[in-house]
Amino acid sequence: KAAGIETVYQDLSLCTNVDVVANFFMGREIVKKYFGIPVLQEAAMFEATQKAIENAGTKIPSLRVNVENLSGGQRQAIELNRFVHWGGKLVLLDEPFAALGVEQTRRGLEMIKRIAGHRRRHHHPYHGAGFPGSGPHRGHPPGQGCRRCRAGEDQPGRNCPHDHRRGLQCPSPRNEAERPMSTANPKRSRPMNRMRRILVASIAFAAMGLAPPAFAEMKGKIYYMVPTLLDEFQTESVSALTKFLGDVGYEVVTLNADNKTDLQQSQMNDTILLKPSAIVLAAVDFNALQPSIEKARAAGIPVMEFDRQITATMSDFTSVAGTVEIGYVAAGEAQRLLTEKKGGVKGKILQVLGDPADPYSLDIQKGFEEKMKAFPDVQIISLPAMAWEASNAGTIVSDQMVANPDIDLIFLHAAHLSVAAVAALEAKGKKPGDVMMMSSNGAPVGLDLIRKGWLNVEVEQPLYAQAAAVAMFADKVVNKQEIKPGMYKVLGLDSTVTIEKWGANIKIPGAAITKANVDEARFWGNLKAPTDKIMPVE
Repeated sequence: KAAGIETVYQDLSLCTNVDVVANFFMGREIVKKYFGIPVLQEAAMFEATQKAIENAGTKIPSLRVNVENLSGGQRQAIELNRFVHWGGKLVLLDEPFAALGVEQTRRGLEMIKRIAGHRRRHHHPYHGAGFPGSGPHRGHPPGQGCRRCRAGEDQPGRNCPHDHRRGLQCPSPRNEAERPMSTANPKRSRPMNRMRRILVASIAFAAMGLAPPAFAEMKGKIYYMVPTLLDEFQTESVSALTKFLGDVGYEVVTLNADNKTDLQQSQMNDTILLKPSAIVLAAVDFNALQPSIEKARAAGIPVMEFDRQITATMSDFTSVAGTVEIGYVAAGEAQRLLTEKKGGVKGKILQVLGDPADPYSLDIQKGFEEKMKAFPDVQIISLPAMAWEASNAGTIVSDQMVANPDIDLIFLHAAHLSVAAVAALEAKGKKPGDVMMMSSNGAPVGLDLIRKGWLNVEVEQPLYAQAAAVAMFADKVVNKQEIKPGMYKVLGLDSTVTIEKWGANIKIPGAAITKANVDEARFWGNLKAPTDKIMPVE
């Protein structure tokens, strides 16, 4: 480090139980002494971190979210931006894309190129052919500890018989002596010890009555049970709920279930013992979480459902997108597009659903087909992408372009399915605009496809408004006050509260995103949470 050399380890040297700012300044904290007691300068560190992240063009949902709630790509971005900020000259990346998906890998490569633009050198070992020329100044492809030949991609090495032009790797080492030595470093624990000392000092400072007044105003803790953090909708939901519930006086603690039903059940049971002000649940499995919801409510802990509506048992509040209404909006846009292309609402539409057991997709289909019934000259072919797998959507599009080459419009029920659809169209020699396309949910990848000309419309799932509604009604829920049905404005959207058999339920409509408005910050796919302060419902 003294020589300006940093290493970004495969498992990342981050403390997951603290936020982005704390990790950015780990071991380099800005402190001032008051009466001889060192106190963290949170505002100064936050401002410096925010500036560094923005200058690097990196998108992090919130600097105040614990790192454990960020995706692998976002965690890696923190490490790399920290390296640039502290004046590093050479960075060693240990298999930087090993744990990342295709989209996160692409963004990682773009970030590496930006770092190179700062005149920083970087070198990384990798296991996949195709990445080296895309980013690092030097790449090293090992074969499970044994270095691949260094003579060049077109020449066999002196001690390696393999033809690396085929992308082959050297065999695994045959004995433990050949395995790379551990990079464990006891000095890496020193920053944590320093953080502990500063934390103790800060607590002492607070005990003297000098703690910031904001902490005294917090009404309690609300636990958010997020199903997974493997997609941007979920990571942005953490950011939005943390911000909006903070506006109305609640501290948010997020627990990630990693898409495991048993883990989320265990988290619910553990949280009940902590007696929080409330629980916000986005269930991994709708039916399996019913006993946990009933147990929490029996213990006097209110449960609010977020994004995933559970109708089999009572909850205290449910905030969801109007999925049938998303279908209505999509139908309106389909009518417009067909009219612009063919002079009337006629033609052939391929509708690619998500998993047929998911009410989200079924409701969108219901709304879409209900509105399209009025147009008999429109043929709709509806097929499910089982388990929401993008590869299944790609196969459907590829097959249908052969069976029905006259398809005018493709409507996919999620933006990530559109990526596979585009790949299938490209394989058929299609270019942007040759086949009209729409998708729903408003993810960043969908907005990118609009900018590139592949997608005509993305019907947004209103993530920010869904989170804002939870915050607006949090006081009513926590204090067990009546929630009245009717129309409410949520971030400018006309939303409807009804009292259902499962409790108070708010439905928030989506909006159509086109090339004309794709850059507006109100769409969650741009990852720019609204700055307006949320006010509780009186």
